[in-house]
Amino acid sequence: MYIIVLTLAVIRTHFPAIAALPLLAIPAVVEAQPSDYPVACFYSDRSGMLEHAEACATDASEQPRLAPAVVARLGYDHGLAQLSIAQAGWFYRHRNGRMARMLTFDNGPDPFSWGLARGRIGGHLAYVDRQLRVRIRTAYDWGEPFERGRAEVCIGCSLMPVDGGEHHVVTGGRWGIIDCRGIELVPVRYPSAELHAVPAKAPSRGCKR
Repeated sequence: MYIIVLTLAVIRTHFPAIAALPLLAIPAVVEAQPSDYPVACFYSDRSGMLEHAEACATDASEQPRLAPAVVARLGYDHGLAQLSIAQAGWFYRHRNGRMARMLTFDNGPDPFSWGLARGRIGGHLAYVDRQLRVRIRTAYDWGEPFERGRAEVCIGCSLMPVDGGEHHVVTGGRWGIIDCRGIELVPVRYPSAELHAVPAKAPSRGCKR
């Protein structure tokens, strides 16, 4: 095999058409700096250990960008990584780069039930699937995990700390029941104590475990 190296002078002499083409500017590769990711986080690495990174995320928003060094060390379980970003809470990150801010459950992101997990978008409840696609975007303040294709949701309710702040209970507000498509099976207008006495519609056929 022969390797032919063409100098610029040779190209101009023998290949004037190519020499006439405009030169393309190749952008310089800018290495990420710790100051680009000022927000700290905890994350599960490939061995399952919980690690801490001071330079982790760009901000504490619902869609922060992660430092490349952190992304390279994330551990994935069924395609999802878990991390807790300072002042933002728990997130799932899919291998495809999609992220979702989740409700906190037992010192971690909300687990999946009936293929959906609870998150927050714009301060309101949302349910995402395992690809972190938003399946139900709501105006509710709180919702329970799905069971048998339905979930209890509320408006105007609030979380009250108990056990010294280690756990929370949901109090007040108006309650109802939705199915996996976000259709209200019971209108959101009842006190929690009366909810189970109200007849509910059957969930949609597409609601599967």
